[in-house]
Amino acid sequence: LHFQERIEKYRAAIPASLPIPEKMERLAALRDSEGCMATLEAGYRIVERHSPWAALHKAFPESDALEEALFRQILGVPVRRKIQILGDQYEIRHELHTPLAQRPA
Repeated sequence: LHFQERIEKYRAAIPASLPIPEKMERLAALRDSEGCMATLEAGYRIVERHSPWAALHKAFPESDALEEALFRQILGVPVRRKIQILGDQYEIRHELHTPLAQRPA
């Protein structure tokens, strides 16, 4: 239910007809407003340095795949979710998984 509600919220704010770069800008802004400390990097990667849902992901590791699917549904392209942990700090990277020729500039 949690992920379905977020998908509906994001779909209302990010029309499927938008170009991928604009979808990514809007999604990064939404995630940032939710407390994820999200930024758009290199035009094809959303990086988050905080997660309000960290306890959920820790208790239910399968939720990582659900979040990756959420990004894929909203952006309309394959996305990889990668986590980098450095001590108590971490980054969650949501990267487009598309051929370089198809990535936004």
